Amino acid sequence: MLKRDSYIFGVILALLIPVLAAIIFIALNHLAADVLHVVKAVNDNGIILLSIGMNLIVMRYYLVKLRMDKTGKAILALTFIMGILFFLLLHGKEINIIPFN
Repeated sequence: MLKRDSYIFGVILALLIPVLAAIIFIALNHLAADVLHVVKAVNDNGIILLSIGMNLIVMRYYLVKLRMDKTGKAILALTFIMGILFFLLLHGKEINIIPFN
C-alpha cells in the first residue's frame, strides 16, 4: 500500500508525516515536562521544525531504498515549501500549538 510512485501520494505523505510527528513530539514533550517537572522541554517552534524534518527520513527511504522518484520528489518539494513557510511566517514568533498550556 505504501509502495506507490506518484506525485499525489508523495504530497499526501509529506502532509501526513509532520502532523503525526507533531502529535508524537507534543506527547513526549508533555511527558518529559511531567516527569522532569520542567515547564517545557522543547518550545512549539522546535516541535514544528522537527516535525517538518521527519519528512527527510521518509524522502530518503523513497528515493534511495525504493527508487520511487515521483514520490520522493514530491516529498522533497513539499518539505522545502513547508520549511520556507516556517521561516517566513513563524520563526522568531512565540506560538502555542495547544492553546490551553
